[in-house]
Amino acid sequence: MDELVLDRKIQYDNEIVLDRKFGFYKKNMDELRNLFEKMTNNHTEVRSVKCELAKCLNREKSCRMALEVKEAELQKLKLERDFEKKKQELQELRSKLEMLQNRNRFLNDEIQKLSRMLQQEQFRNHSKQLNLQDMSAEVDQLKRDYVFLLQSCIRITCTDGPEMMELYMYGEKRHKQRVFALLEEARKVDPSLPNLEGMTTSLCHVDSLGFKHLFVDKSLILHYVCRQLHRHYSTQLRSHERHLAAWKRYLKKHPNNILRPSIQKLQSVLHAFCLHSPKLGYCQGMNFLVGMMLLFVDAEDAFWCLVAIVERYFPSSYFDQNLIGAQADQELLKELLRSKLPKISAHLAALDIELSTVTLNWFLSLFIDSVPIEKNIIIMKDRTDFQALLRE
Repeated sequence: MDELVLDRKIQYDNEIVLDRKFGFYKKNMDELRNLFEKMTNNHTEVRSVKCELAKCLNREKSCRMALEVKEAELQKLKLERDFEKKKQELQELRSKLEMLQNRNRFLNDEIQKLSRMLQQEQFRNHSKQLNLQDMSAEVDQLKRDYVFLLQSCIRITCTDGPEMMELYMYGEKRHKQRVFALLEEARKVDPSLPNLEGMTTSLCHVDSLGFKHLFVDKSLILHYVCRQLHRHYSTQLRSHERHLAAWKRYLKKHPNNILRPSIQKLQSVLHAFCLHSPKLGYCQGMNFLVGMMLLFVDAEDAFWCLVAIVERYFPSSYFDQNLIGAQADQELLKELLRSKLPKISAHLAALDIELSTVTLNWFLSLFIDSVPIEKNIIIMKDRTDFQALLRE
């Protein structure tokens, strides 16, 4: 009995356990079924979402393609619009360019016309200036001839010597007024001409060279003024200008022109020596020495050659202000001439010729300007060695 009860109890307990387990399993199965259904539904939703996503991606792709096409078309339309705009602007610029070219051609034609007119006016002006110059020259020539004729018509009579002179001329008053008017007009060009008021008050005139002209009578002033006006009008003629131009060309070509480089070198050497030896300074004859040296050496060597000759070869008193050494050589030359050539010495004494007036420059310039250059070089070699002087 007990075993049966125990078996039933165990069976009952097993059934209860089984029921509990079955309930638990059933519950789990229901939950699993629900989860499976949910998962199935989720898969379905995922598929649908993927389909929708694919559709959206396709639509997006198609939209992008359409957008790209639209953008390409829009860009094309913009380019076409810009092209039309640029084409229109180019057309406007071409029209403006054509207008400017036409205007430029018109202005060029006007400038050429004005240039031709200007050339014609310049030619006419030049011709008029030439005519005016010719007329002015002719007027100056007439004035010159007038004062010359007036000067030649003045008659001066001397009664009792030069202190008593009378000047007579037909129409003297009228001619005086004209001549004095010409004088005032000429003084505007050349102020060095005499002043009428000064001459009439003091009866004398000092010219530009310092010469004093006295007039014993006021009438003689007219004669002097005529001479001065004749000289003034002569300088205004073209022939005088050509004469001055010819003289200027001659002076430029002349060897003694101060603007020549050789003359400037000579002056620079002499100035340097005056600064080097201010007590002696420049003495007559040094220019011949320096000029001779510059033919063979440059300016610096010529300067030191001059210093060597003046300070070492000659005594210190030879080129001073009194030329004591040079005068002593002249006395010695006279003694030599009396002893060696007595006839020439007596002849010079008979003619009262002082020998030093001729020979002083010979000694000061070392015979450079008195004998040919070939002989002078021999004399210089015999007298001294310049290189030795320079070395000292």
